[in-house]
Amino acid sequence: MSAPTRSVHRLARAGVAVSLAVSLLASPVTASAVTRSEVMKRASTWTDKRIPYSQKRSYQGYRTDCSGFVSMAWGLDGSLTTWTLPEVSRPIKKSELKPGDVLLHRTTGRARHVVLFGGWANKEKTRYIGYEHNGPVGYAVRRVIPYPFFFDKSKYKPYRFKDITDRPVVQTAGYIESVRGSDRYTTAVRASGKAFRKGTVDTVVVASGSSSTDALVASSLAGAHGGPLLLVRPDKLHGEVLSEIRRLGASKIIVVGGKDAVSPAVAKELERSGAKVRRIDGRNRYDTSARVAVETVRRLEADREFHYDGTVILANALRPVDAVPATPLASKKAWPILLTHPGRLSPETAAAIKRIGVNRAVVLGSATALSSRTAREAGELAAGNVERVGKGDRYSTSVAVAELARREGLGVEKAAVVTDAAGADAVAVGVAQGAQDSVLMVTRKDKLSGPVEAAIGRHGSDIGAVRVVGGDMRGEVREHIARKMGAPVIDE
Repeated sequence: MSAPTRSVHRLARAGVAVSLAVSLLASPVTASAVTRSEVMKRASTWTDKRIPYSQKRSYQGYRTDCSGFVSMAWGLDGSLTTWTLPEVSRPIKKSELKPGDVLLHRTTGRARHVVLFGGWANKEKTRYIGYEHNGPVGYAVRRVIPYPFFFDKSKYKPYRFKDITDRPVVQTAGYIESVRGSDRYTTAVRASGKAFRKGTVDTVVVASGSSSTDALVASSLAGAHGGPLLLVRPDKLHGEVLSEIRRLGASKIIVVGGKDAVSPAVAKELERSGAKVRRIDGRNRYDTSARVAVETVRRLEADREFHYDGTVILANALRPVDAVPATPLASKKAWPILLTHPGRLSPETAAAIKRIGVNRAVVLGSATALSSRTAREAGELAAGNVERVGKGDRYSTSVAVAELARREGLGVEKAAVVTDAAGADAVAVGVAQGAQDSVLMVTRKDKLSGPVEAAIGRHGSDIGAVRVVGGDMRGEVREHIARKMGAPVIDE
């Protein structure tokens, strides 16, 4: 091996090694489609300017290292890492490589370096034009690279961004606003950051992110305290959640759910924020929702500026996703969400309705979701005042709930759309939407549901930009939303 070749190898090895330093970090991303020409155009802006390499600095909102460079070229909302880039891409064959794809170093579940593929440099396809940010080179560079890289050839694999396309794309910027973290826990943090300013929250409500049931019933309590809903794993506290609690300046934390949902160890970790922690839980999901309802009303009665108006929301305990669209309303109006058996009013729910003095029961969904018997029994305890919202599927019900929210004083500016595959993070976003006087609707993850499409069409000028939540919505659905909002189509 010649001296110049050994030098190139040493530089390349040093450049990829430093990527491990940030492999555990992640940032929110968007899945909007992007053309290959746009990817290469964006990459060229950095290589032409020779943007200096640094893992601690950023340029144009992106970390200036190899994975930050690819995140920028792909048009993500922020910088992923070499470890998390596979979450928004898929493996392909060498024969499928096109400009805008990447060569990613994968080993033992982690990755060390990534290079943007710019096209083949010879007809034998043994060399290619690579665009990369490499530490020892010191800046973003465009150069010819032996396939797949200078060394560790068996560990570099081709990948393709899931939303890169060869066809014309919809310009989603200005029409779609992404609310997404690297997981549901950081998505909840992002939502909190949009809704609540630094040092303005006294009490934070926390629930498990592994199930949406406790999060749903916690939404009214978060609203009564004027704060967000944050999520934790049953046995682990995400560092960003702790940082968000400190940013908000909270002195009190209420954990909703039992010790299996949020372990005592996590509750202890929450105390590291400096806040006092207490827990609300029940014997089962019905009892937990009842206890949270009582606590919500108690909080309102203790606040001289607000009072409880006697309304509750009844939801099917076995289909919690149906109640997600009601969380902005539950948060804004501090209306408790009471869970019940779909075929009859659960005893714990009935007792709670009596105890807190309900005079209006809002029943979510059709008679298939909550039976006529359930609605009748609730009405008998609520002075005969029962209102069923939604008579079709969950998508039309979500629109009906949004319309109810509008009648109750919420608006549609920056209305949020989640998929029916979303979890507790959608509930956390719903709480934030309520704090910002806006609504939330539910669609399929692979197709924009008709009722939601129609609602966006009716209110598009008032919405401004649709907030799309999480990462499970397909790019074409985001494009459909943007087109409905009047976004232009851009040809290659």
